[in-house]
Parts: sequence; C-alpha cells; structure tokens
Amino acid sequence: MTGKRLLVCCLLALAHLLLAAQPRASLIETLEAPVPWADSMLATLSTREKIAQLMMVAAYSNKASNALHVAEITDLVVRQKIGGLIFFQGTPVRQAELTTYYQSIAQVPLLVGMDAEWGVGMRFDSVPNFPFQIALGAISSDSLVYRMGAEIAAQFKQLGMHINFAPVADVNSDPDNPVINARSFGQDPQAVARKCIAYAGGLQDNGVIACAKHFPGHGNTDKDSHSELPTLHSSRRTLERVDLFPFKRLIESGVGSIMVGHLSVPKIDESRQMSSLSKRLSDELLREKLNFKGLVFSDGMQMRAVSQRYAYTEANLKALLAGSDMLIYPLNVEASIDTIENAVNSGLLPMERLDEKCLRVLKTKYWLGLNSGMKRIKTDNLSKRLFPPSAQRLRAQLVEACMTIAADKNHLLPIKRPDTLRIAYVEVSKGNRYSTFLRVARRYASLDLYRVDQTKPADYDSLAQKLQDYNLVLVGYMDVNQRMPQRNFDLDRSFCHWLVQLAARKRTALVLYANPYVMPKVGSLKVFESVLLAYNSEEEYQRAAAHALFGANPVAGQSPVSASRGIKAGDGVQRPTRTRLKHGSPAELNISPGRMAAVDSMILDAIRQQAFPGCQLLAAHKGVIFYHKAFGYQTYQNETPVTLGTLYDVASVTKVAATLPVVMKLEENGAIALGDHLEKHIAFAEKSGKEHLTIRDILLHQAGLKAWIPVHVAFMRPMFADQPLLSIAHSETHPFKLYAHTYLNKFHALDTAFFSASYSPEYPLLVADSLYAHRLIKEKVYQLMDNTPLLAKRYRYSDLGFYYLQRVAESVSGKSLDVMADSLFYKPLGMKSTGFLPLARFDRRSIAPTEWEYSFRRRLIHGYVHDHGAATVGGVAGHAGLFSTAYDMAKMMQMFLWRGSYGGAQLLKPETVDKITKTYSADNRRGLGFDKPELNPQKVSPVCREASPESFGHSGFTGTFVWADPQRELVYVFLSNRVHPDSNNSLITTTGIRTNVLREFIEAVDEAKMVQSGLAENQKAP
Repeated sequence: MTGKRLLVCCLLALAHLLLAAQPRASLIETLEAPVPWADSMLATLSTREKIAQLMMVAAYSNKASNALHVAEITDLVVRQKIGGLIFFQGTPVRQAELTTYYQSIAQVPLLVGMDAEWGVGMRFDSVPNFPFQIALGAISSDSLVYRMGAEIAAQFKQLGMHINFAPVADVNSDPDNPVINARSFGQDPQAVARKCIAYAGGLQDNGVIACAKHFPGHGNTDKDSHSELPTLHSSRRTLERVDLFPFKRLIESGVGSIMVGHLSVPKIDESRQMSSLSKRLSDELLREKLNFKGLVFSDGMQMRAVSQRYAYTEANLKALLAGSDMLIYPLNVEASIDTIENAVNSGLLPMERLDEKCLRVLKTKYWLGLNSGMKRIKTDNLSKRLFPPSAQRLRAQLVEACMTIAADKNHLLPIKRPDTLRIAYVEVSKGNRYSTFLRVARRYASLDLYRVDQTKPADYDSLAQKLQDYNLVLVGYMDVNQRMPQRNFDLDRSFCHWLVQLAARKRTALVLYANPYVMPKVGSLKVFESVLLAYNSEEEYQRAAAHALFGANPVAGQSPVSASRGIKAGDGVQRPTRTRLKHGSPAELNISPGRMAAVDSMILDAIRQQAFPGCQLLAAHKGVIFYHKAFGYQTYQNETPVTLGTLYDVASVTKVAATLPVVMKLEENGAIALGDHLEKHIAFAEKSGKEHLTIRDILLHQAGLKAWIPVHVAFMRPMFADQPLLSIAHSETHPFKLYAHTYLNKFHALDTAFFSASYSPEYPLLVADSLYAHRLIKEKVYQLMDNTPLLAKRYRYSDLGFYYLQRVAESVSGKSLDVMADSLFYKPLGMKSTGFLPLARFDRRSIAPTEWEYSFRRRLIHGYVHDHGAATVGGVAGHAGLFSTAYDMAKMMQMFLWRGSYGGAQLLKPETVDKITKTYSADNRRGLGFDKPELNPQKVSPVCREASPESFGHSGFTGTFVWADPQRELVYVFLSNRVHPDSNNSLITTTGIRTNVLREFIEAVDEAKMVQSGLAENQKAP
C-alpha cells in the first residue's frame, strides 16, 4: 500500500470514528426533523392504511397454541396493516417467535411494546421482577433506577420490542387508590419526577422508548379505570403543583411518549369528558400548553371506563380527535378504521391531522431503526438472557436499597449482642414458603421459629403463651396483598389487634413485607420497638430484610409516602454503615469470576500435590464475603468432606485471635500497661531476668525469649535405663526429631507423676482420649520457661511470650483465658464455632484431625490441640489451642479491620487497633502481636509483596493463615490441616499456596476497583 493510499484510508477511518462518536438524535429531535424515509413511506399509504398505523393491537403469546388468536393478529397485520402490537401475558420464546413472524408479514414494520413497569417479568412467569415503583421510591439513589431502566431496555431489545409503557408518573395522593397505589413512586411530586426521569432515561438512552402515564395523573383517585371511570379530585392548583408536575419535568427531559388516562378531570374539562377523549386535556393541555412534541398514546381502549359509555368504534375515533397518536388495545379494528375513514372523508378528522399522526408514528419507527428491516430474534437460552447476572446484581442492589426502617424507638436496629437475647421469630404465613429470611438470620443469631396463619385464631391464641420466655420477638408479616387496599390488603383485623397487644407487652420488631400504605392497617405502630418495611415477600426481599436487621447491609430507605401517623414521606431511620459481614458474591463487587476460578484451580492443584487434604477459604471485601468455600476431605482417606462448618486447629493464630485482644482489652481498662514488667503481675520463684520483660517487648517478639522449648519432653522418661531419652544423632532408637540435632527415643513413656489414664481431681486436664494431666503441671511448665536462658533482645518470633501474656491476663482478671476470650469477643462477635477444647461442644466428626503423633500422645490428634506445649497444660494456652472456622475467623479479622467495631458494638477502641497493627521499628516488621509485611525486599516476607504496608495478620503451624488489608478493605482466611498426617509435610510453605491465593484476591479487588470506577462514571443518571 502506497503512503497516499494509507493516508486516505486513515482519514476515512478517522471520519468514520468521528461520525460514530456523534451523539444520536433523540426521539423528540427526530420527530421535529425531516425524515425522508418516513415521508416516502407515508406517500405510499392509503387513507385506511394511515389510520391502521395508529392502531396498537393486543397480542398474547400464551394464546399462541390458539390458532384463532394467531390468525386474527395475522389478518390485522396483513389485511388491515395495523401499526403495532402490545404484548401481554405469555412466554419469552413464543413471543419472540411470534414477533419474528408478525414482522415478517408486515408491509410497514410493526411498533412492538409491552406494559412492563417492573420489567418483562410483569408479563412472563419465567423471568424475575424488578421492584414495584413504590419500593423504588424509597431508594435515595436515582442512578440505581436509571440502571434498572437500562436493564429493562436490554430485555426489550432481546425480544424485539420498542416501547415500554412505563414509568408510572402518577403522584399517589390517595392511600386507598385501588389501581395506582404501589405502582407509583410515591406522593412527593418532585421525588416522583426524579425517579421517572431516571427510569425513562435508562430506557431511552439504550434505544427503547419510555411512555409516562397516566396523564394528567391517576394518583388522587378512588376508582380503577379498568372497571369504571375515576374522577381526579385535585383542585386546579393541586393539579399544577402535584399531578402535572412529573409530566412537566419528563417533557422537559425529553420523554418520548405519554399515555393519556381514562379520567374525569372537571377542573380542566368542565364537561367531565374523560381525559383520553377530551381535546381540552389531550390536545390543548398536553400538546399546546405543555408543549409536548412526542407520541401520545391512549390508555387501553378496551377498559370499562370507556367501553361502558361508548361503542368501541366511536371511542377510537374520539380518542384520535382528542389528540392521541396511537390507540392501545383497540377493539373492532376493521369497523373502527371504517368509522375513522368516514370522519376523514367528511372533514371531521382533517387529512392533515391524520398525516401528522401517521408521520409521527413512522418517524418513531425510523428512530428505532425499523427502516433497516427486522432480523429473526434469537431464542436460545432466552429466559436466562432476559435476566443475566448484571440484572440479578442490580435487582439485589435495588431490593437492599429500598429497605426502610420506619421506626426504631430505642436503637434496636441493627440488632446488637444477639448472644444476650432469646429471640423468637413469628412468621405470619400460610404454609412453609418463606425459608430464606430464617436461613440468613440464623447466620447472625439463634432464632426459634413459630409460624402462624392469621386467618386461624386458634394458631395465635396458643402462641402468646409460647412467647413468654423470649426477650425479643421478630414478626415477619408475609401474607399481605399489597395491591388490594379495597380488601384491607388481606390483613386480618383480629390478628392485627392481637399483634398490637403482643407488642404492647413484649419487645417486638415488625418486618412488614408490604408497601407503606399497609402500616396504618396493622394498627398503632407506636407499640413496636422497630418497624422495617421490606415491600415484598420474595426471596431477595427476605434476604435483604435479614441483612438489614442484623447490620449486614446499610439501611438508607425513606418512606415514599405519608402513610401512618408520625411517619411522613421522606422519613426513614438511617443506618448508613455495614456492621456485620454479609454473604455476597464476586459479581456484587465486580470481582472477576475468572479470578475466582483461578483460586479454585490453585487449591485443587495443592490438594492433588498433597500439600493438605482439605481446607476452608474465605475472602471479604468491604464487609461482603465474596468467596467462601470448602475443599477436599479431612484426611487423605477421602471419607469425610470438609464443609464450611468443619473446625480447624488454628495453631498460632490463637495469639492474635485470643490472647492479643484479651490483653489489649485489659490494657484499655487500665488493668495492665504495655510498659509493665512481668513481675508486676506474675510472681517469679527466682530471678531469671524474665521478671523485667515488658508486655510491649513480648508482643513485639523482641524480649529475648527462645522461639519455643519442648516442654512435653520434661515429663517423659526412657523405658530402658541404659538408653538416654534424647540424642544428638538420628538412629533407629532415636527416630523422632524435636529440633536441630535433637532426637527423641522411641522407647519412652510419660511420667505417671504428671499423667494418668483416668480423670480425678488430681488429674483434671484432658490432654487426649484417656490421658489426663496433673493439676500442677502448669506450674511445672512455667518453671521450665522461667529457667530458660534469655537471648539477645532482637526480633525473634517466640511462642514463650504468649504463655507469659496468658499468665498476666489470668492473674489480673482472675479468669481463664478461654473464658475471657469467649465472653469479651467470641460471643459478641457471634463466633459460635470458636473456642478452646472443642470436644466439650462439638462432635468429633466436625473437627479436622491433625497429626499422627508418635512422640507424645501416640495417636491421631483429633479434637485436641496439636501443639505439644498447649496440650501439656490442658489445651488452653496463650500461643495455641484455639479451634475455629473460616467464617468465625473472618468476623474477628473484620472487627480488627473496622478498628474494633463489629455488630454495632465497640469491642476495642479504634486507637487500640491502630496501636497493635502498626510497625514500630525498621528492624522489626511486626506490630504488637500481629505480623506485618516485610518492606525490605532483601528479606523474606510472611505475605505476598502486593499486600499493603498497612496490612496485618498471622499464620499457624497447622496450615492456617489470616490477613487483613485496610487499604483494600480485604479480609482473607485460609484454614487447613497440612500437618495431617505428618507435620514434616512442608509443601504448603514451599508452594506458597496461602500467599499466592492472597495475591489473587488482592489483584481481583484491585481490578474490581477499576471496574467500579468506570461503571460509576458510565451509570450516572442524567
């Protein structure tokens, strides 16, 4: 290619890009401009064909098996040449097939629409719904509503549809409105306008026409126009300030179409002619005064508000004369075309008006690209494609954002310290349909379930007695028909009276799965401790309600209406922060599923290499658990799978998950100080230098203590007098390596002065099955440590210091370490699976075994602490002995990440957490207790180099690892039993699997932040 030709090609490509980058004309701009295709098409149409273009006939895909219905529509398309179809109930695939067929036989492409206010799920059983508009009205973020409009636009495009008869722009002023009600965004005209503009913008920015309805406003009515003619009671001033306000704002924002309702509006048309047939309303007010340039649709012409008063043919003509461009659901189409043609011929409907209307319809079809022809609609996996993961995520976000705390007298919500409560959950429902709330709530608290049928007094009369012993009752009111105010929303009055009486005498929180209009029907809300509006009883709403009650989601919903005394539009108790971990998904955080699949592969590969038989993994970002899985088996025999409830011996993680928080709590309370010498709190039998060690130096691992000592060996004796217990060389008689150049005789026995095969007051400490230690063995162990020589004071990781910290904590408090850790932290955090001595509370089968131990207890260690020293002192030690799950460990680490706060309780002061998680010396990377990244690239780091300098955590000898990164708001937990069956297996270290997985999570979170930043920019509502 010559340089000249290359230059020309580049210029052409640049021109193409510049043209592509030009903003597309809006529908209103297109309707106002010349469109040659529309003009030429209009010139080919007869008068009857022009009239037919103004007809949008009802079609059903659930009648598709009815050949007569398909034949009728076919006739209307081919012979009458109608302008469009509005689809109602049916199935996605059959509708797509019918749309393709009807378009293929149409002379002029059909305008296809649907009344899908909450998405196509409104018409299809196989597709989920987005929330009703009343729930969207509670959401503070208009951008979420915009995104919903965009997702619904995507649904329409998948189905070959062009116009959504939404949003509902009616300001619902009458709480007993029988038809609008929950379909409205609320009663504040400005809020309704904002939400309508956002919804319409999401549709139209993505190529689907929005249609605001029901002009001039159906909100202040007490009748349903489907069955009778309602009267809009608003004064002229109220009409201007309330009912018309959203329509005015939508017109200003460029809404493409407006539907005129069947309403009597005497303040505008004194003749009381319904608005859809009134020139005063449809033409003079909408077109001339409000200057609307888009398409005007009638409401459904089959509705009884019209059909009770006029013949179909007469009504259709009157609607066109009044100002409608297209008629929705016209009946007697051929006869109506005859009647309208006669009106044109007689001059009643001037040809100029007919051409004007038809040209608007044709220009609209051009704007939609229908002039380019219609392709066959793809039907493979259509139902799934209509609600892809992006729509699922958005639906969950919308549902979470609409949760509204209507009342919370004593700051009950989010529920704090559920460990101190006995909670009953009373579910008002028929049958066993609503399990999601209970399943999610039980992640945070123990709840006893009682189901009650509100229509059966015997049920709730007997329930009052059962509830006496509870100090909190949660009531989930499920059986509510929130679209039937005329039937009292199907609430049973006698049950509501009983419920109010219950709340008057017992602390009761009500979760109302309904819209705010239901609240006053329940009765006086003042007696309830809290009232949460959850808007709907579908699974997503139950999940969101449970998260809201227990602080796993922020709550920012505001009541969209003033439906109850003391609760006005815009009211809502705000709980703006997440206080507990929430179980979510990678998609919720825009985290790549590919990254998560890579983590799966890494773990499975490590198991194949036998780095460990199984494990638990958890990762959370911004308090949302996006990865929580169990892999493999408890042993290599592949008999017992690892589950999310399997308990692991966390080994040295005990230091930061038990001893450290207890010590820091005592420091906060003034019982100890970090600068205290040990002798202030511990009595030493003789001087060894340990008495002058400070708590701070011990926490920093720079007190000069040895890394560890094999204390259990002190209580062993050789079986043969001529053989030493220990040897510096490995041999057949000394095969067990204790540490470098020290091997244990295989013929040894435990000293019977300190160990017994049976329990007694003298031997109370359970070391293993049928093995008990003497009550004074701790003192002997402590003496061994006290007499161990000190080394130079520099950073040296040591278990011994945490024995001393345990002694300090127990000395100043008078309580054992396990009791303090449980009462101060595990119970408040809801760490139900965490503790020392797990066999006292859990079945052995739920605990992963550790090592086949030949040198000490001579058995498989299963349910007992792996660490020899911790086992010797009875299983509760400052450096080891804790058992837990990944979920529980995540709660502890999240508490540290949230600077001491969790579940609404401040367990440690923020400054305390700051103190223990920072680095104090260039020569020592550690915080107070916590490990930290090594910033010197010449030194080995305990964590991947990608971890931020602010991050902190700890590892455990058994194959465990916990880490928190404040910069990324990331918590990571890895639990395994890599020491099974042999602690010499070091593959977990040599493969670097724990930190490699952390690196994958870090990179996934970093990528997600970039994605989220881009989405936030692109998804802003105009």
